[in-house]
Amino acid sequence: MSEYQLELKQIVDYPRCRIYRQFIGLLMKDKSIRVGGTSGLYHFTVLSCFANFRTSYKRIDGISYTIYPGEWLCRVSELTEWFRTRFQHQALAILRELQDRHLITYTLLGRGRLVKFKIKGWCKYNRVLEYNAPCQKDTGFFFLPISVANELVSAGRCSEMDAMLDLWINTVYNDTQVQGSEVGPVVYMRNGTGSPLIGYAELAQRWGVSKATAGRYLRKMQELDYLSILLNWVWQLFKNYGLSAGIEAEDPVKLSIRSILFILLAYFADEIVNIILKIGGTPYQWILNSELPPLDFASFNSVFLTILGVCASGTVALIALILILILAWNYIKLLFEAAERYVLLGVLVFTAPVAFAMGASQTTSNIFKSWCRMFGGQVFLLLMNAWCLRLFTSMVGQFLSNPLAL
Repeated sequence: MSEYQLELKQIVDYPRCRIYRQFIGLLMKDKSIRVGGTSGLYHFTVLSCFANFRTSYKRIDGISYTIYPGEWLCRVSELTEWFRTRFQHQALAILRELQDRHLITYTLLGRGRLVKFKIKGWCKYNRVLEYNAPCQKDTGFFFLPISVANELVSAGRCSEMDAMLDLWINTVYNDTQVQGSEVGPVVYMRNGTGSPLIGYAELAQRWGVSKATAGRYLRKMQELDYLSILLNWVWQLFKNYGLSAGIEAEDPVKLSIRSILFILLAYFADEIVNIILKIGGTPYQWILNSELPPLDFASFNSVFLTILGVCASGTVALIALILILILAWNYIKLLFEAAERYVLLGVLVFTAPVAFAMGASQTTSNIFKSWCRMFGGQVFLLLMNAWCLRLFTSMVGQFLSNPLAL
């Protein structure tokens, strides 16, 4: 009997994509990604996220309802909150549109206060369990047909949310047909080229927006580090299905909590860094704003020659010149070192969102910790450099004003 080996893949030939309920729950709570425009993919994905994978029972207002696989029952007010609409009739209009596309069916119950919907073709793409039991809505995963996703994306002008889901659903991993997917997950739009490279013009045409808008969508996701964290989160969750094959994976609950936390940190990275710089900059300004006497190495050399001449009763110009050159050279090196730390601190500030994104997973948390140590160290060393420059300039100024005080 040949040895069985589990492989983690998401390849082009798969007609469906695995989507985690925790991921959709995160998107539903995140108001920074807009749903204005056409968000049919987001709406259908949310409904699929709540659909039953086995028969269960739900009791509302004293009445017990049987909910079969692919169905779910909720209040219309809940649906309004999920879809981010202001009024209930707008949420019902979205259901009618999805029903007209033959993707769902729905029925109003409880005098119009409840809605029961069913995902068409649910049993074709998702496994149905025969026994009856409550269905968890915040854990596990479901499958979404790629063909349905493509149909909804091409329905109109995609919102930011639909563009985000489109990129995520078309992520491919470990497929020999797609270049670079053996190294890590890449976005591939299934255009038959085998190359994951895609331009703004192609994305704009796919999403029904201008190239400038497509670029803005991508820049916003990049600035928020949303794609980086989510892809890392999903990849780490996906590894849990390889535990039986000896693949190490993180606890999905802890991973999800860390991911949500660091998404918020990455979003507010600029504000966090500015607060730290303001705290560290206060003593720095105290040091630099203090009035210092002018530093003149020519005057220092003249005074130094006079003192050495009195003490040694001879010509010591050469010795004095060498000492002054050594002193001036080290002073210049200290200035260059301070300038170098300024540049390095600027690079660390610029990469702050990426560094925060690395903290979401234990496998990349060392990068975040190293960045924190470097950032804190640079702020401290800049303070020390400024203090040393302040001390040196002050001592030289006092020496020039009263050389015999030594």
